[in-house]
Amino acid sequence: MSYKILTVVLGVLVPCIPLPGSALVLEEGKTVPVVQPVQATPAEKTACQELSEYLHKLTGGSYPIIREDEINGMPAIFVGNTDFARGQGIDQQSLNREEWVMRNTGKNLILAGGYPRGAYYSVIEFLERQGVVWPDELTEHVPPKRPIVIENLSVQGEPGIAFRRITLGMSTFNETSRRFMARCRRNDLVITEDYGFGEDMSGCHTFHDYTSPDWPDEYFSLNDGKRTRSRDGGGPGQLCMSNPEMQKAVLAKLKAKIAADRERLPAERWPRIYDVSQNDNEAYCTCSNCLAIMKREEAYSGVLLEFINFLANGVAQEYPDVLIQTFAYCHTLQPPKNLRPVKNVLMRVCRMGGEFSVGTADTMTPISGKNNRTYAKILARWAEISHHLAIWEYWIIYYKDSFPYVNVKAMAEDIKTYSDYKVNNILAECESPECTSFSAFKQWLGYQMMVHPNASLNELKNRFFPAYYGKAAPQMLSYMHYMEKRMDEMEKPLAHAGTLAIPYLDREFFETANSLLTEAEKAAKGDENALSHIAYERIPVDAILLAMRAKFVEALPSGGLTVEQLFRRYSKNLLAHVAYYFNDGKAYNPKPGVYAKCQAVLAAKEQAYLSDDLQIPAEYRDRVVFDVNWSFGNPDRFAEVPDALFGKALKLPRADNYHRLPLDVGIYNNTTKKSELLKNFSKEELAQDEKFHYYSLGRHKITQGMMCWIHWSWQVSLKLDYAYTPDSEEKHEVLVSMKVTGEPYVTGSKSKPDIFVDRILILK
Repeated sequence: MSYKILTVVLGVLVPCIPLPGSALVLEEGKTVPVVQPVQATPAEKTACQELSEYLHKLTGGSYPIIREDEINGMPAIFVGNTDFARGQGIDQQSLNREEWVMRNTGKNLILAGGYPRGAYYSVIEFLERQGVVWPDELTEHVPPKRPIVIENLSVQGEPGIAFRRITLGMSTFNETSRRFMARCRRNDLVITEDYGFGEDMSGCHTFHDYTSPDWPDEYFSLNDGKRTRSRDGGGPGQLCMSNPEMQKAVLAKLKAKIAADRERLPAERWPRIYDVSQNDNEAYCTCSNCLAIMKREEAYSGVLLEFINFLANGVAQEYPDVLIQTFAYCHTLQPPKNLRPVKNVLMRVCRMGGEFSVGTADTMTPISGKNNRTYAKILARWAEISHHLAIWEYWIIYYKDSFPYVNVKAMAEDIKTYSDYKVNNILAECESPECTSFSAFKQWLGYQMMVHPNASLNELKNRFFPAYYGKAAPQMLSYMHYMEKRMDEMEKPLAHAGTLAIPYLDREFFETANSLLTEAEKAAKGDENALSHIAYERIPVDAILLAMRAKFVEALPSGGLTVEQLFRRYSKNLLAHVAYYFNDGKAYNPKPGVYAKCQAVLAAKEQAYLSDDLQIPAEYRDRVVFDVNWSFGNPDRFAEVPDALFGKALKLPRADNYHRLPLDVGIYNNTTKKSELLKNFSKEELAQDEKFHYYSLGRHKITQGMMCWIHWSWQVSLKLDYAYTPDSEEKHEVLVSMKVTGEPYVTGSKSKPDIFVDRILILK
């Protein structure tokens, strides 16, 4: 009997015409055992279960799992560290931890690999080559049943990036999401023993972790003439990295930590990476010794490297397999002039986006692009001088509300670039999957590219989109390509555009997006899973259109929906997607607080969006007004206030010794990290009637990252950059609608001291 079979290899259909009797044939009506070692590891057992289940789905055949001592001589599939594999020269001991081997010998197939994950990866690799796709936690795609013919198969490989993690901002994994992450080949500590356990990639912002309460002040960073002790990984302050006694103290703690880990863990679980990296703030030490090193090296990273090299040299002889990881981040991003990381230092370069600081990278476009020239030079220099290189990536834009954008072209190209630079560790932040465009594809693509850095983006699209969107794949691809086209028209980084002034979010965009999404829904009719995935893509489109509704006074480009209908659709889809990640427990353990917070925000926005009267004071109605009301604020600060806008306001949380005069109100820029206004309201300047009044903060040029804070604690704040227009020099008047009650704000008041803010008006 001869067969002509189409076998999927990384998304490409390849004809395979075997010679009669020379191949292993898997087909309906046929039984081929899946053989596991007599002393199989949990991961090898899982690999056998996955293989048996999906081969049945692929072919209709039967694939019972047996132990190797039960084999009866018939053709079989040998999984893991079997005697048969060793007899064919496949020695697990000679393979790396994640290296896989796929090889057939006549009518037998071997799927093996290194300990502890290689065999499991071999099975996943094999199944993916047969066309199986797991595009998200609850979705799978298996091609129609057909025979699979295996001959002349000899494939050996391992992931291109050794350490792989994409963080969605969640840590409540259940068995479903852990299985999905393992199939994606994420390999940090989320992965349990059933999938070969994961690697301890260590943490970040760990300076504080190595400190002690009894340390003298001189061990900590000097700023503004005083030493600042840290409280946690955020700070405040850093270490005085040039202090030799502090260096010795940290080295002692580091060695003790390594020794404790090796005492409590088996050798195969010993961490290979220990992180010693700066706290998450910019209050670096300015003592004379630190500044002298910075001057000599022409970069503050020189101060850091002298410290880290000392630690690395200190552990190298006793623990030669350990890497000491540290950050090139913010004030340590620029490489030093002369110093080099020693051979057991892992430099983790952070590609921070333009929303964090002026002049930083553009995370939405490739490293090779014009907006990333500075970062490209920095990366190339770190790659040149470092023995080991890690990357901390950002695949999301922060400081903006939900809006449609996608950066998959940059992701794919950049991972190839990192692979060329011999990067062995990538962590990518990809938070807010419930309200960002194509979040499932970004996560799946990121892992696929980290495993196969030279894979074709187009081929990966052609695998994912039919699996995730079903018959609507062509329309969803068209929508993503249209979004990419419009984004490519931008000259400046997307992060530098005001939320409500993003150039491509015009009438044409919304009309095209809604049309393509509607066509996709028609194509996917009857496929509830695909329809839910299409609905998720409406969330950022509807969210920003609602926020921009005043811009489209003639007709809302919403596909014929009224503002109320648009809001209802947005609310329904957002709650469904938030429930997926945080509430229904199907993919992740529930976090009801997140779901409840989303409900509160939607309730707030409902009043702001659907009200016929936004209650703009009459004297401002003839001017262009940007209304940043309480619904844009932190839902933890929402309070019922009858005389506030729509009956709600942001309320300052009360605390002992919290309220004092003067009342501080300020404007701060998160991008430049600079204060642009500090206004101190005396009691004479505060209304004494305990009602809402507008307080002017003067006229300001609205810039990217600008926000207004109320009260010295900054516990109430609102973003002002909704009114930001790139290249505009125009100044806007900023008015804060605020009510104060009680002493010390109101003389003789019997009310409790409180501060309420219901809106900020920005007048053009």
